[in-house]
Amino acid sequence: CHACKQTASHNNPDVIYISRDYDSKTKKFKKNISVDQIREKLVNDVDIKPYSSKYKIYIIDEAEKMNPQAQNAMLKTIEEPPEYAVIILLTANHNAFLQTILSRCVLIQMKPVHTDSIKNLLQTKYDAVDYQSEMVASFAQGNIGKAIALTTDASFNEAKDMVVSL
Repeated sequence: CHACKQTASHNNPDVIYISRDYDSKTKKFKKNISVDQIREKLVNDVDIKPYSSKYKIYIIDEAEKMNPQAQNAMLKTIEEPPEYAVIILLTANHNAFLQTILSRCVLIQMKPVHTDSIKNLLQTKYDAVDYQSEMVASFAQGNIGKAIALTTDASFNEAKDMVVSL
């Protein structure tokens, strides 16, 4: 459907992604999700109703990287969100959140994806060769996002080559 295509290409106006900013000078992601990002993309935006969907979905990737100020900034929003707002905090470490945040969330634990499934995905969608996909799938420990990031990260391949040569 049209909304699915928009969402898959990150162009759906009712699905807002929040993640660490990329610093083009250092060519690295910043250490934390800042309070300014949370205020701009979530707190100040949540009162605007969805454009074309029933819900407005906020996805915060690596939410454990929010500093305490950012977590506190979103506290009132997650405590009393509008009925159309869905806020999803993606994390590998829910213990990094303030207790006040955890007490207002529903925790849904995901199981790791099987290594063979990750390996097949990397080979078919990311053109990874057999030995590379096997090594990355093992290293990712069931995390597809981590596997994709490692497959496309040149510095990871350089580090791997250096370790192998040693």
